Amino acid sequence: MEKKKNKKNVLLEKRKAGLTIIFVTVICLIVSLCGAGVWFSNINFTSNSLSDDSISGDGKYATIDNDINTDELFDSMYYVTLDTLSNSVAFGTNWLSICTDSNKTLDGKIYYKVCDSEFKTKNDVITYLRKYISNDLASKMVGEQYLDYNNELYVIPYSLDRDERYIQMDSYNIVSESNDKIVYNVKSMYSDIDCVDNCNYTYKINKFVIEKINSRWVVSEMEMPY
Repeated sequence: MEKKKNKKNVLLEKRKAGLTIIFVTVICLIVSLCGAGVWFSNINFTSNSLSDDSISGDGKYATIDNDINTDELFDSMYYVTLDTLSNSVAFGTNWLSICTDSNKTLDGKIYYKVCDSEFKTKNDVITYLRKYISNDLASKMVGEQYLDYNNELYVIPYSLDRDERYIQMDSYNIVSESNDKIVYNVKSMYSDIDCVDNCNYTYKINKFVIEKINSRWVVSEMEMPY
């Protein structure tokens, strides 16, 4: 009888020990969770690495607009735009092939049909120019001299003379700058056509404006230097 009683007491002690271990484990877990909560509450998950500067571009080529390289933009856009306009709409319609004996009088004006496989509509010309200039500037330069008629392109032939005294772009400076617009003054050099030595150079300032439209830099205004 005494042995059974001792055995029962041993079982009770083991149960108490087991419950004590479980209780201590739960307390430790609660304490650990509370500590972790305090630690996480002190963490600021809001990134401070970026300011309010707007960012454009993709991947490693992304740039902060407040750090625009105005020289690179000028170099990449001024010369190619000058060449494109000089060889197209800036000096008339001579850059297009005109069909002979194709004149039509429309709205009191004489138009000639364009026989150019690349430019079949007025929009084709505007799309070509929009590689470098804004849609508004392209539409303005094309103007009323270009007309769509019976799904074909017609133009009023005309030409403008260039200033043959033009030598080159001398320098430029920035008039104003923002995240989406840069205004330049471009200084161009001129001299007498036949001058070789000791020329009397003159200079003229022309306006050149680029704007960021639909995430792309384009020329929105350009005064031709010649």
